[in-house]
Amino acid sequence: MIRPPRNRIRIRLSFAAAIFMPVLLGLRGEAHPKPRTRPIAAIHGVVFMPNGMLAPGARVSIHTLPRGKHWTAYTDEAGDFLQSVPVKPARYRLRATEHGFAPGEAEVSVPGPIIVDIFIHLHKKPGTKAHH
Repeated sequence: MIRPPRNRIRIRLSFAAAIFMPVLLGLRGEAHPKPRTRPIAAIHGVVFMPNGMLAPGARVSIHTLPRGKHWTAYTDEAGDFLQSVPVKPARYRLRATEHGFAPGEAEVSVPGPIIVDIFIHLHKKPGTKAHH
């Protein structure tokens, strides 16, 4: 009786293991696994100067109410900011600041996995002219 060389047996076993191992491990061999999505919550806002112009580069401080977690966001060139927050329902106090202006404040409730929109208006500092 002629026996095949040992290295051929190993190659065949390795090839078989590579093909059947996912099945043995319970992997169904899906080409692209389904992406997992998580619910999100966020506060999106726009900050305006007293003259109605957008406020790029404004700092927006976000605090949970009562005081707890704190985030800082900055507006982009269009005066927009976006800050993700925990999904659980909560109230937030927002305070926007920009050099040369009195701060603008707002409160908002985020009831769950949703993006809430808000506008914040900066104020003219007493005794100063607003920037244009």
